[in-house]
Amino acid sequence: MSKAARPLTPVKEHSKFSKKKFKVPCKGDTKLAEKKALKRLEAFKEEFGKILDPVAFIKGKNEELCDAFLGLHELTVNEGVISKKLKFLMHAAITVSLHDVEATVMHLTGAANAGATDQEILETAFTIIPVAGMPAFAVFLNALKRVKPSLMPEWR
Repeated sequence: MSKAARPLTPVKEHSKFSKKKFKVPCKGDTKLAEKKALKRLEAFKEEFGKILDPVAFIKGKNEELCDAFLGLHELTVNEGVISKKLKFLMHAAITVSLHDVEATVMHLTGAANAGATDQEILETAFTIIPVAGMPAFAVFLNALKRVKPSLMPEWR
């Protein structure tokens, strides 16, 4: 049975807040859920070298939301029809178009850890120019300096 098709953990019905019933985990599942959440957090930390500030903030304020985010990240970024490396390069292109250098650093790190070559990273950088412009390219270069300083020109 694939990960996506696994049966849900035991649940009880709860309808206190609306007519629609929604499911909440049973009390016995708390320890298992906590272990799974910790495992996801450790995998995220290993992938990026640290727990990123936004993730740490969410974890400190709402552990359930943090685990849901990490679960979504795990589900969407892991190997599939599209490789993990390519997914991270796409994420880097998207975040750089939003001028988010921190997220771009994170996704370039993920791409490098997933096996992206220097040429693949540079081609991703060049590909964003016609779509997002030179300002986004400059953000990409700032992120690249932090992830792969060896790719930066020596004349700098």
